[in-house]
This record gives sequence, structure tokens and C-alpha cells, in this order.
Amino acid sequence: MLPELSAYDMSPHVQWIEHQGHSILYSNYAGLSEAEYLQAMDETQRQLLSRPAGSKALTITDVSHSQPTRAIMAKGNAMAAAAKAAGVVTIDAVIGIGRLQRPIVQAVRREIHFAANLDDAKRWLAAQAVR
Repeated sequence: MLPELSAYDMSPHVQWIEHQGHSILYSNYAGLSEAEYLQAMDETQRQLLSRPAGSKALTITDVSHSQPTRAIMAKGNAMAAAAKAAGVVTIDAVIGIGRLQRPIVQAVRREIHFAANLDDAKRWLAAQAVR
């Protein structure tokens, strides 16, 4: 079941989608400039922190054609820490990470699924949700 959405929640880069009866927070950072990326990350964090403590959040993040700057990496670490501190457990799939970048991402986030595309990410998350 999807959370109630306001017009603000219907950001072009961050929105709740549904797949096989599961709500998934989809953050599409593909091709964004650093400023746009950071702004969209703020919205992702707002959405995650609106979840009740003890809840699980399925997430898909598309980083295709984007450049991971220090500011973006720092914000990502801060987002993960804030979700953890709020008691929100995320189950994450990411799209657009090349093979050479994967060890870097896994050094920060060990439990992450590298998806080939959006459909792959949705399928994987739906399977994780029933575990």
C-alpha cells in the first residue's frame, strides 16, 4: 500500500512506485548535476525519515550518467546514518553502477543489489520484501 502522496511528493526525481503490492521509493538521479542530485537526495531523505521507526523501506536509486562527487558521497553516508538512527531499515537496489565502481559502493553499503535495469530492481526488491 502506497503512502498518501501530496503534490510535493510527486517530485520528478523522487517518488513512490508500486510493484507487486509493495511500495518502493524510487530516486532517479540519472544525469543530474551535483546541485540537482543533492536537492533530490534531500527529498529522498525526507521520504525515508517520514517512515515510522522499525519499518522497512524498499528503495531503488538510479545513478546512471551521473558523477559521484565528494558532496554526493558525503550526503549518501549521512542519509544512511539518519535512516539508521531513525530506525528505518532500507533494502536497496541501485541502477547505473559500473563494475569498477561496485567495490567502492560496497565499502560504504555492503548490503546492496546492483540491478541491470528498473525491472530487475523491482523484481529483486519484491522478492526481498517477502523474506
